[in-house]
Amino acid sequence: MQKNLNPEYGEMTNKEPYGSKYATRPDKKLLGIKRPQRTDITVSSPCTGVCSYSPFLSEEDNICIGCFRNKEELVNWWVWDVPRKLQALLDIKKRKEQSGIDRIHIDIEQ
Repeated sequence: MQKNLNPEYGEMTNKEPYGSKYATRPDKKLLGIKRPQRTDITVSSPCTGVCSYSPFLSEEDNICIGCFRNKEELVNWWVWDVPRKLQALLDIKKRKEQSGIDRIHIDIEQ
């Protein structure tokens, strides 16, 4: 795994290119749900393995730079039922279309 150190963000990796300060991991684990406790696995998570918020967006507007999920979607994914997950996937698709990109690319080589 590629790592880089930036004084503003801390240790950065390909998974968390802006370091732990902007990582989505704490939000995804907020409800404390472990893999065996996931209520529905029929709708796959849209996670791409790049799990970071952007330091360039406000907290209210922030989304994961890998999967385009907002904080509510990240926190609640494993407790939502199928219809709610499908709605979230539609919302994510709209965000991507509005942004004009499929994935926010971050080059951590500095």
